[in-house]
Amino acid sequence: MRSLGIAALILVVGPGTVVLALLVIGLQFPAELYMACHWGIARLFFTPRVLIVMQPAYPVGTATLLIKRRLETLIRAAAGIAVTLALPDDHRAA
Repeated sequence: MRSLGIAALILVVGPGTVVLALLVIGLQFPAELYMACHWGIARLFFTPRVLIVMQPAYPVGTATLLIKRRLETLIRAAAGIAVTLALPDDHRAA
């Protein structure tokens, strides 16, 4: 949720193309830096970068984009939980 908040803050302000490009570059480095050791921190940088890059290719309102992203995340989480619960106990991680 925090990563969507960061993306919302950036997209609502609506910076120009040059600033968006610099933000994408600036968000890429920490995302790559933390991806191998701490996915939770990397996600804070990765999700806003993806949404910034996706916005021009998928021109909808910022609120619509963020709501759809949140719904997609909830659906994926529900599917993961359902699969985990459907597995026999001996296949679950200890």
